[in-house]
Amino acid sequence: MSSMKVLISGCGVGGASLAFWLARMGAGVTVTERFPGLRASGQQIDLRGPAVSLLDNMGIKEAVKSVVTKEPGTQLVNAKGQTIAYFPSDPQSSSRQGFSSEYEIMRGDLVQVLYNSTKENENVRCWFNKSIKSFTQDDVADPAGKVHVSFSDGHQEDFDLVVGADGVYSQTRKIMMGPKFAESLVSQHTHFAYFSIPAQPDDTSRWTACFLPERVLLMSRKDHPDFLRAYMMIYGDHPSLEAAYESRDKVALRKAWDGILRGRGWKADRFCDGLLHSPESEDLYAGPVNFVKLPEGGWSQGRVALLGDAAYASTLNGMGTSVAMVAAYVMAGEIATLLSKGETVHRAILQGTANYETTLRPLITIAQKANEAGLGASFPQTSWGIRLLQLAARAAAFVHLDRLGWFTGDNLHEWQMPAYPSLEASSQQLLRTMAK
Repeated sequence: MSSMKVLISGCGVGGASLAFWLARMGAGVTVTERFPGLRASGQQIDLRGPAVSLLDNMGIKEAVKSVVTKEPGTQLVNAKGQTIAYFPSDPQSSSRQGFSSEYEIMRGDLVQVLYNSTKENENVRCWFNKSIKSFTQDDVADPAGKVHVSFSDGHQEDFDLVVGADGVYSQTRKIMMGPKFAESLVSQHTHFAYFSIPAQPDDTSRWTACFLPERVLLMSRKDHPDFLRAYMMIYGDHPSLEAAYESRDKVALRKAWDGILRGRGWKADRFCDGLLHSPESEDLYAGPVNFVKLPEGGWSQGRVALLGDAAYASTLNGMGTSVAMVAAYVMAGEIATLLSKGETVHRAILQGTANYETTLRPLITIAQKANEAGLGASFPQTSWGIRLLQLAARAAAFVHLDRLGWFTGDNLHEWQMPAYPSLEASSQQLLRTMAK
């Protein structure tokens, strides 16, 4: 391990990306993951904007391309399954794409590619089935100060930097903020469920969405011949779902969703049957949709910083994965830049994490614009509202409005990603700098 020790909590997209860049710098990186292994499950995600350019920089573009889903496009259907509007994907362009990106990929596949990029690196160790229990840190004025971490298995160790890349309900953020943790969560009054069910011969490979009355959205995606990925969303307060979340009883959760959505139309009954009876639905992920909003300067506290959803979750706008990869590059780049200028590890971490927020906040502002009106505005309440939405979608498809990038995450191009030449420097060069 090098003279800079970093702990990353969470081996998801953001955490694995940060491990890659810090290891390239020559830092000693420990990644903890509370699950027994990599989480191979998860919904279909995409890479857009500045994240696409990082694939080449990381040397993983071909590995990512080998596991993309090749989704042909996106369609909106009515309650009878009839296509209202179709937006084809454009595999010839990675700069301006439709709703279906050239880089559509299952979350688990992307995490595996990122993990593979560092698993043989001697500067990286990954601890599974282990998580942060608590931590304290020395005064920031102490140049020899550390973060003192206690883990779930009783192990204790000191680090120069701790990064929470552990999601919307980040344990790192909870410890860092203390009683103010609840203030960081902003409810969208929306419930979301994702799971797999057996595929049928007539299932389309198009990403398919169907709006139903009383603010319901059902979607399906098919990345594998044997599985159909089911997505269910509903806006509003639903006590049965809230009670199931609190009980942590998956049987109760399945029954609650069934009670709310059965009989609604389109594939609602098939989804509910699969949720209740199909072994494939064991990958169920469900919960309320919450965004994370922290005040300026709130992404870090001393030697502890937050990355990805832990700092600025804007779930369901299609940009979270791309932003997490870019954020990892920016955090590592800001620290590496200061180290290359002769700053001590202590100063590079404190100033670098602050600079990371300053640099990235404009991108987060862009990514969160889609959430300003609240998710409820996207879910029609009545059949008449749905018909108006369908007419608008038909017109948008006719004029290829999706190509403008307003609804597809391509407005991330409005932000200019900085270059960090110091990240391209040899790790030995940075190690010599840190040793001074």
